[in-house]
Amino acid sequence: MPSTTQTILDAARDCFFRHGYSATNISMISRYAEISRVTIHKQFSNKEVLFREVCLRHHQEMQANLPSFKAQYKDTWSTLEAMLLDWAKPIFEEISDSVVLQDIVQAANKYCVDAMAAHIEVLSQFVGELLREGERTGQVDLSRCGLSELQLGSNLVLCAKGVFTTATTKQARETVSNMVKLYRAALT
Repeated sequence: MPSTTQTILDAARDCFFRHGYSATNISMISRYAEISRVTIHKQFSNKEVLFREVCLRHHQEMQANLPSFKAQYKDTWSTLEAMLLDWAKPIFEEISDSVVLQDIVQAANKYCVDAMAAHIEVLSQFVGELLREGERTGQVDLSRCGLSELQLGSNLVLCAKGVFTTATTKQARETVSNMVKLYRAALT
């Protein structure tokens, strides 16, 4: 049986992804979680804190899964593409309304700036490590672009983030896949 905190976070995530940040309130989350508003307010002082915790939990889950990508894929570029697409999986699979998506993106940019920056740093370092390993095994030639593995990793992650937050789902998947193909062709 999940803890009260976990139940609240799951319900909040569901509400935010279905209705958006602006339309969601503690009363709605209380109904979804079947937990009193008082309990929610005691654990999370307000909606902003709760939203931030939902974002942080997603980041932690994603970061915990990073090593599995290396184990699952042997090719640097396939690993990179799978990781980037998995990063945006909630956007692709759980948020079907573009207005809701933009509302969530705006809320994340307002309430989770430092958490997003830290998460992007972790992802950039992971991609940098992938590129370093790829260079060591002859799958990547960074001398062709004049960037360090961390610089290129950061560029790839930031480009993907921009695509995820501005393009439609189909466009985003195709664009990120094509971006990885371009880098693969240029740096192999």
